[in-house]
Amino acid sequence: MLKPREIQSTIILVLLFAVVLPFVPNYTVDPWNLINPQNLVKVIALIASIQFASYVSVRVLGNRAGLMISGFLGGLVSSTTVFATLPRKVRENPVLLYPAIAASLLATLAMLLEVLTIVMTVAPKLVPRLSGPLGIMCAAGLTLALVLGAKGKTAPPQSEGSQNPLDLKSVLKLSALVSGLLMSVELVQRSLGKQAFQITIFLASLFELHGVTFSVSDLFARGNLSETETMSTLALGISAAFFSKIILLWSLDRGQFALRTSEILLAIVALGGGAFWLLI
Repeated sequence: MLKPREIQSTIILVLLFAVVLPFVPNYTVDPWNLINPQNLVKVIALIASIQFASYVSVRVLGNRAGLMISGFLGGLVSSTTVFATLPRKVRENPVLLYPAIAASLLATLAMLLEVLTIVMTVAPKLVPRLSGPLGIMCAAGLTLALVLGAKGKTAPPQSEGSQNPLDLKSVLKLSALVSGLLMSVELVQRSLGKQAFQITIFLASLFELHGVTFSVSDLFARGNLSETETMSTLALGISAAFFSKIILLWSLDRGQFALRTSEILLAIVALGGGAFWLLI
């Protein structure tokens, strides 16, 4: 039976996609040509959908599914947060080493699937070229996660999280962050040239790959970046996101978990990078 909050959240999402999004202006409304109301609503709707999908998955599968499921679901919201919590779990219970590595890989899998979803939404013309490298990375990550997860013992139950399926406050905060990133990336691209633009993309992707993906895809959709430039920029951003997770792991853990997870992440980046290079 649906709870009142679940019904309310479903109605909000339906209103966002069916009522608000189609009718908000699809052109810039400020003197600097930065603020497009429809793009802002797209960001809000996308983040809200991701949050709600994560809640529904937990509701259906239950809170006792273990580290692997929690890793994937957590990755839908913030893969960085997943990486920040796993080292402590392994230190407290070393038997969870392999399930924890699997959980980290599933979190990155969720991150990559979200990247592909954003591109499909904002710039679908990129999907045929992007799906190859991302598909290789996802397949490698999923295969290794399943193999390593099978080596570990039963993971502890997932802790109880927020029972709010759609936290509008957090959705709006993250939407403001992403929208601000959209505008800053475009400003850099306009004023400082391609070299500084690439540097900004790399630095921003260390913290917020999804916002960068949306920004870059939107620039391509509006004709401000070529397909080759967009592919190379997305490859740079994805590499930066993996790099930041390796740095985070080694700042929290110097043991087998950090070592083995870093090796696997670097291997996945190398596979994806090779595929990107062949297509660029």
